[in-house]
Amino acid sequence: MLWTPEQRERGTGLTVLRVIGWLLIAAALVFLGRDLLAWHQGGQWAATSAGKVWYGISPGSLNLLQAVVERHIWQPLWPAILWILLRPVWLVLAAPGLILVFWPRRQRSRRRPHFGRLR
Repeated sequence: MLWTPEQRERGTGLTVLRVIGWLLIAAALVFLGRDLLAWHQGGQWAATSAGKVWYGISPGSLNLLQAVVERHIWQPLWPAILWILLRPVWLVLAAPGLILVFWPRRQRSRRRPHFGRLR
C-alpha cells in the first residue's frame, strides 16, 4: 500500500500526480524554449523530436524498447509508438503533463451550514 487511508482521504496521491504533471510541463517549456531559441538564431523552425532526445540520452534503451514491443508485446504497436517519438518533445511532455494537472479532483462533500433550529 502506497498511502495510508488518511493520506488517501486528503488526496495525497492526486497531489503527487499533479506535481509530476507540473514537472512534465516545466520540461516541455524548457524544450520549447530551446527550439524557439534555435529558430531565432537559425531562422528556420525545426522542432526536436522526442525520439531524438531519447536516443541522445540512452540509445540502447530505445533500441531495446523497439525489440521488446515488436517481439514480445504486439508488433503493430510499434508504428504508434514511433509516431509519438517523431512528434516534438515539448508536445510529448506537455500532453500528459496537462492531463495530470487538470485531472478531475475528488469531489468534497458540500455541507450546508447548520445554524440550529429556527423557531
